[in-house]
Amino acid sequence: MIALLATAAADPIVDRLVRESLASDEPWAELVELCDDIGPRLSGSRGLDRAVRWARQKMQEDGLAVQLQPVDVPHWVRGAESARILSPVDEPLDVLGLGMSVPTPAGGIEAQVVVASSWDELEAIGDSARGR
Repeated sequence: MIALLATAAADPIVDRLVRESLASDEPWAELVELCDDIGPRLSGSRGLDRAVRWARQKMQEDGLAVQLQPVDVPHWVRGAESARILSPVDEPLDVLGLGMSVPTPAGGIEAQVVVASSWDELEAIGDSARGR
């Protein structure tokens, strides 16, 4: 905010835009519309595409000349997820993959389970959890 105000003092156009934005509820209404109506805007998602089209329309309504440029955005697509405890009983587990995580090899993996009930406990286990 300080950088914005410093820039505004040096540029009369920016100064006018800042004053008009602070004097109106419209920017907040547009932020609410973007967050509540458009929703999440993850890289490469349909939500991001909708948000880009929404922003283009808003800027065009404000009289700006808007040009979209194509860009490749890396994104993660959730695949099938499964895990099982094999011993002492064969039992399925509920799991959820982390976004942008590396894929599991086609044949799966088998390793000992490391139990940690908090991030602090996991950090304390440290490198001894490698390969398990």
